Amino acid sequence: MNNVTRWNPFREIAEMQRQLDRAFDDAWSQNDRRLAANQMPLDVAETESDYRVIANLPGLTVDDINVNFHDGVLTISGDVQDTRNEDGNNILVRERAFGKFSRRISLPMPVDVDAIGASYDNGVLTLTLPKADSVKPRQIEVKSHNLLDTNN
Repeated sequence: MNNVTRWNPFREIAEMQRQLDRAFDDAWSQNDRRLAANQMPLDVAETESDYRVIANLPGLTVDDINVNFHDGVLTISGDVQDTRNEDGNNILVRERAFGKFSRRISLPMPVDVDAIGASYDNGVLTLTLPKADSVKPRQIEVKSHNLLDTNN
């Protein structure tokens, strides 16, 4: 006796999606450490007078961090050293990232380069980039040239 199975294109599409997912998962899992080393979570905030950049850089020392500002672009970079199995222990899971990292942030307004401040405390880098005086908001006084105005 023959069993007839009705063709379902959605079943084939779902199977193809599963195979693609598996292929991408395999590719990403091999590159996880290299990709993670190039990612650095950070926040950028703007006030009326400055920009504030806060970046998480756990496990680094001040000497491991490089901060550069050139032509309106802030660059934060560094190198997380690879801690290989130096003591002969058997590594069961290795998820921490290592390698060089770099982030570039373009700022929309000119910055007073001489007044940039940086601090590093408990794995958090905080940068304060004051806006140049030429771009800060200013109050403009309105004068009257009316002859009837006794205030002038």
